[in-house]
Amino acid sequence: MAVIAASSLQAAPTDAVDLRTWRRAFARPTHVPAPAAAPITPAKTALGRALFEDARLSGDGTMSCASCHQPLLSFTDGVARRPGHDGEPLPRRTPSLWNLAWGLTFFWDGRAPSLEAQASGPIENVREMGGDLAKASARLKTDPP
Repeated sequence: MAVIAASSLQAAPTDAVDLRTWRRAFARPTHVPAPAAAPITPAKTALGRALFEDARLSGDGTMSCASCHQPLLSFTDGVARRPGHDGEPLPRRTPSLWNLAWGLTFFWDGRAPSLEAQASGPIENVREMGGDLAKASARLKTDPP
């Protein structure tokens, strides 16, 4: 069994670490990126929040995006492998949605080149939400303006 002397566990001197440099390097951007032709507005933000919670996007009307991406759990679900639309565990954990506006590729394998391209994937995946965007759009159009 090895014995480690407490003196060998000392931290690096604080003057050797320039915290200001690291804070600048990892600072949050000052704005959320958006396409120039489609700027972010309060109305669009409200619509996005409503759609995120809307179970009508799923095939049987029982699941929303928030079913798996729960805000109180850092937009994950806190389980190893969530049961999919068919009741069987999905092959991967639910990824967090934090900071995706600055992402370069999406999905675990990077197959979606933009957040917009990624958004329909889980909705239409038969194992995830089992939805159909055309049918969901028709259901949503019945809402009053």
